[in-house]
Amino acid sequence: KRERAAESVSYLYQGIAQELTSRYLVTVTSLGPNTMDLDLDVTATLGERYYAYTYYPNANWVDAGTTQVVELDGSYSLGETVLVEGATISGTVTADAGGAPLSGIHAVADVQFSGGWPGVLEGITDSNGEYTIVGLPPGTYQVNFWDQNHLYASERYDNQFTYRLDLAEQFVIDGPGTSVSGIDAALSAACSISGTITGSTTPLNGARVWLAAWNDSGQYWMWAEQTTSANDGSADGRYTRSGLRAGTYRLMVEGPDGSWASECYSDKPPI
Repeated sequence: KRERAAESVSYLYQGIAQELTSRYLVTVTSLGPNTMDLDLDVTATLGERYYAYTYYPNANWVDAGTTQVVELDGSYSLGETVLVEGATISGTVTADAGGAPLSGIHAVADVQFSGGWPGVLEGITDSNGEYTIVGLPPGTYQVNFWDQNHLYASERYDNQFTYRLDLAEQFVIDGPGTSVSGIDAALSAACSISGTITGSTTPLNGARVWLAAWNDSGQYWMWAEQTTSANDGSADGRYTRSGLRAGTYRLMVEGPDGSWASECYSDKPPI
């Protein structure tokens, strides 16, 4: 995983010339049952199983990996990394109305790390609505579902809003080769919110549009989604946020350059 752009250097690994930046994080990622991705795009045969990805020497998230600084014409030995057989998470995604299988839905495994839940690997549903996420190392996971076409609302397993990390079900994978199945989802049709942001009478491009959702159990607003006005390259201040679940939202707008007062929809004070 590249950390920053820098003067690139060429090196030879098993007869394959590769380009590296001068500072990088070493990753090992499963590409399939017979190959592994080492460092960037170099492959090596490791047998007939999916192996779990790792950040050198043995971490399940990039921030916990070891950083190696590479100098021009330098040669480095990083030592040994022991790979374990990867775990899998699988399930089926259907439409909430009618139960038809949904293809092309992304099922993302989010790993618990340092108070957050970054996404690490995903599976995409086939024509039968089935998906499998492979190559997972030990850790605690949640699964998040989203439709890149925004026809169906995103949700976090089991039937939670994507931002409700506190209510989503967690899976502990504590050993190599663990298989977690039956992580199914029935997605509802997506909703969208759209409008136009103006300053006085002039359209404002680049304004940040925030959506806060009402937390019934805690009786407070919590930030849910964010988008930007005219992020499609137009110049009319329009914004659209698609892929939303039905719910109660409050919309707040921040000006693009700090010279405009923030406010909620319908001239209400900001949250």
